[in-house]
Amino acid sequence: MAKEKYLLHYNFNIKDWDFKGLIGKGGSCKVHRAFKKNRYVNGFELQEEEDCAIKIIDEKNHKIAKKEIDLIRLLFSIPHENIIKFYGYGYGKYDENKSLFIYMEYMKDYDKLSKHIANFKYIKKNIIIIIHQILLALDFLHTNNIVHRDIKCDNILYNPKNNKIKLIDFGVSKLYDSNNRDTPTIVGTPSHMAPETILGKGPLNVKVDIYSFGCTLLEMITGEATSNSKSLKIDKDFEEIINKCKRELPDQRPSAKELLDFPIFKTFYSKISILKKKEENIQDVDESKKIKIEIPDFNKSLKSLSMPSSVTSLSLPLFNEYIAPKTIPLSVTELKLASFNRPIVSGSIPTSVKNLVLPSFNQTISHNSIPSSVTQLTLEVFLPVPSFKDLYVYFNVIYIMAVLLNSINSSVTPILIPSSVKSLTLNTFNRTLSRTLVPSSVTSLSLPSFDKNIKKNTIPSSVTSLSLDSFNKQISQKSIPNSVTNLRLKSFDLQLEPHYIPSSISSITLDSFNKTISHDSIPKSVKELIFPNFNQAISDTSFPSSIQILSLSSFNHPIQPFSIPKSVTSLTLVSYNHPIIQNTIPKTVRLLSLKSYNQNIEPNVLPSSITHLILPTYNQPLQHNSIPPLVKKLILSSYNHELYSITQNDINCKEDAEMKSNFIPDFVEYLDLNSYNYPIPNSVIPDSVKELFLKSFNHPLNDKSLPSSVSKMVLGENFEYVNGDNLNATIYDFTWSLNFTKTFKKNNYLPKEATILVLDNFNQKIIKDTFPKKVHTLTLGSNFKDFETLKYLPESVKNLTFGVEKALSDEEKKNIPERILKTKININNNLKK
Repeated sequence: MAKEKYLLHYNFNIKDWDFKGLIGKGGSCKVHRAFKKNRYVNGFELQEEEDCAIKIIDEKNHKIAKKEIDLIRLLFSIPHENIIKFYGYGYGKYDENKSLFIYMEYMKDYDKLSKHIANFKYIKKNIIIIIHQILLALDFLHTNNIVHRDIKCDNILYNPKNNKIKLIDFGVSKLYDSNNRDTPTIVGTPSHMAPETILGKGPLNVKVDIYSFGCTLLEMITGEATSNSKSLKIDKDFEEIINKCKRELPDQRPSAKELLDFPIFKTFYSKISILKKKEENIQDVDESKKIKIEIPDFNKSLKSLSMPSSVTSLSLPLFNEYIAPKTIPLSVTELKLASFNRPIVSGSIPTSVKNLVLPSFNQTISHNSIPSSVTQLTLEVFLPVPSFKDLYVYFNVIYIMAVLLNSINSSVTPILIPSSVKSLTLNTFNRTLSRTLVPSSVTSLSLPSFDKNIKKNTIPSSVTSLSLDSFNKQISQKSIPNSVTNLRLKSFDLQLEPHYIPSSISSITLDSFNKTISHDSIPKSVKELIFPNFNQAISDTSFPSSIQILSLSSFNHPIQPFSIPKSVTSLTLVSYNHPIIQNTIPKTVRLLSLKSYNQNIEPNVLPSSITHLILPTYNQPLQHNSIPPLVKKLILSSYNHELYSITQNDINCKEDAEMKSNFIPDFVEYLDLNSYNYPIPNSVIPDSVKELFLKSFNHPLNDKSLPSSVSKMVLGENFEYVNGDNLNATIYDFTWSLNFTKTFKKNNYLPKEATILVLDNFNQKIIKDTFPKKVHTLTLGSNFKDFETLKYLPESVKNLTFGVEKALSDEEKKNIPERILKTKININNNLKK
């Protein structure tokens, strides 16, 4: 669990918060919506404009809240997507009263489920989706020995936009021991209360929640938790659940896990799975659910209705046939024809197309051949100069990428570039700019080959993004318009004169620049500064105080205190390798990347604001508090020294009392220790870690070596299972690069819950029932040969990758199960003799 000093605080200051209103009220507490001004709540960094829910409990009710605090400690370390997230708790004063503060996520767009009951009465699909999530939350709680004791619609938050729920209010919840025979306390809501709770009979157990769940389901269907289900017309599936949950004897009620296996859920979710399979057989679905089709080897004449009418993105890389009208569906908005080089007939490109990519096209454009709907047009090698009559077709083109004049380096008349173009790239243009060349509509201008002096007003004031890859001439005053906010000069390496870079610039990249920086040579408007080749000494006047992102890849001079502006939040120094002393890294920095750094880091020298620390070459023994306490992403790819944890027995003197943290901070979620090869002591890897990389590790693991939070793990070619090593059964993304000399047997130690499995050196035959049953994405070795055994892969596998020495024959391809939707076969020429 995360350390108490980050879970708990003692000094609540109302000035740190912006309270936005009361969102809940009970007999002993109030719940407010509030915004933390510095965005940190007990060590958690909230997103911009993300609010927090604060439950405030008066001191006289602290005894009531003590049990809730015990649960917060547990739920803080093992969050669940259907349970309200806790950020911790603390003490302080509110309205002059000593109070307890409990911090939770604020659920935007959520409201109590009870307020939505009327909206989904008798809509079976909605109810199934909601109660399935409630059962997932209950199963999670019960697995962790937590009884909620007040399950009802008022304690479930619901978002009608996505049908998601969150279980809330753990004020009467309790950690229970199956060996404890104490009778249950009468707590909860009478209408949802189990008989044994009302009567005070029998020991407390999780079945009181199951009874309440049955009442909650009845409440969702009828509006009342105490209705008699037998006298009402209720769906038979729901009636079965309600009746079994409300059995009088607790032992006769099903568990949450057993309820999740009821046919109603299996049938419903299997239908969704089948529907998805049908879609995936012909398409990839992007984030916005648009249907994409790519047919790599298609090169035949298109016919009407040959493509699905629902496709929105169509890519035919080898297609080079004439396109007849009405052969491309009207649903297509993105059309990519990488090899196409035929005259375009009017009406052959549908008017639905907005993004047209023809990188090989080299034909004259005729009237109306490109529809006016096109807003993005790519013609990489277009050579012919169209006539005035043909050019008016472009007047509706808003965005042109990699433009018309790729191979032309001559004087350009204004008419060649339509006045509607917003983004203009002239790849080989290298003549003096004239005032009339670039239309005043252009906002993004890229001239990769241009290297001439820029005269005043030749770049229009509409341009906000300017990229000149070859330019290396002195910048004169006002040669770059004040409208430009993003400037990139890849080849520029001349002295920057003060005030010659316009004060509108917020982002500047000078890839080759390596000159001393004088005061005011960089405007105070710049927030992002990227100088990959810069390696000059810097002082406290080198950079403006506006910079937030600073990247100096080649820089390797000692940094003096306060040389880096206090405004910087992201600092990248790829080549830097000098000792870091106090105040050299500002206390505002959140991301620090030192890819060549290998000097000892003294305790508390790095600022505590850092959340992302990238030290891939660092290999000095860590000291306690060398790594800032709030780091979430920690990359120590070369680190190979023993890690220890400090226990209370190790704290022997007052001086040591502050040494409470392990080498690895308690908020790390991403941990790269790819060179580490020492035994892992218990509790060294904090239970916040979700992604763990140990490519060189080769030691036995015990059941406490890895925290249960790890869901993604990478092991290298050296790791071998020894006497049944312990890997979390809950790891869902697992990579293991061992050069396997024999196949897996049943009851092996692969994580049972894995859905993504990478065994990139596994080239053995496959035995039935040896791979985890939930795997949907599987990668095998680069020289796989036992194709006949592919039939023994789990039915869950839908994506398969493996390597072969030579291309598979048609007969060998038949061994790939039809249920696999996507197969990638890599031909490894290095295997050939």
